[in-house]
Amino acid sequence: MNLKTPLISIITIVYNDKEGLEKTIQSVISQTYANIEYIVIDGGSSDGCVDVIRKYESKISKWVSEPDNGIFDAMNKGIKLASGEWLNMMNAGDFFYSNDVLSNVFSGDIPNTTKFIYSDCEMRFPNGNKVIWKANEATGDVYHQASIYKKELHDEFGYYCAKKPLIMSDVLFFNLIPSVLYHHTSQIIASYDMSGVSIEKISCRVQITCLKYIFHKISLTELTKRVLKFYLKTVMPKKCWDILKSFKRIVV
Repeated sequence: MNLKTPLISIITIVYNDKEGLEKTIQSVISQTYANIEYIVIDGGSSDGCVDVIRKYESKISKWVSEPDNGIFDAMNKGIKLASGEWLNMMNAGDFFYSNDVLSNVFSGDIPNTTKFIYSDCEMRFPNGNKVIWKANEATGDVYHQASIYKKELHDEFGYYCAKKPLIMSDVLFFNLIPSVLYHHTSQIIASYDMSGVSIEKISCRVQITCLKYIFHKISLTELTKRVLKFYLKTVMPKKCWDILKSFKRIVV
């Protein structure tokens, strides 16, 4: 199915990251796609984010700058402001893989049942390395920035849970959506900044793993192995960890 040019609401959330915000804004406004609503939700930054927003205000459809209750509360604000049929969360520091991403995705053949489009994702690490990570709905490996989905899914499955200590509400939401509604596109959608808020937190990785088990993406054995690995890496000196890895009979 050729979806032509439905309205896509792109939502960027930011808090005290004016450099990342500007990169993201430039990526969004450089898209060749013809029907974009752009929403920026700032959590009341003190580092000049509002100045960056005002610099590009003519290209931004709606924006808010006020304190919030964290990442997912900010995302929910953006969703409630969105008028588009489709949503994409492109947070500060992340950007589209190319200027033609949205045009390429929506000019392709997409099944009529599709309500969630996702792709592989470029991961950018603090040391400068870049890796293409494979996405697979069946294994629970779906990346937020590399997803474009219908807003109506929130009517059926609710908004993102903004209650702490849950910090992987996007993973929970994605797993609630039936597989038949997903469509994997070969067009890489996003480049993701791996130095983000939750990337290095052990609780984040454990939550993701537990959700994969709950939704039958991995076995109990795999869950146990992964959680042990996360905690061992946290408490074990690096030299000891390297020695452990050298034993091929131990899968780490």
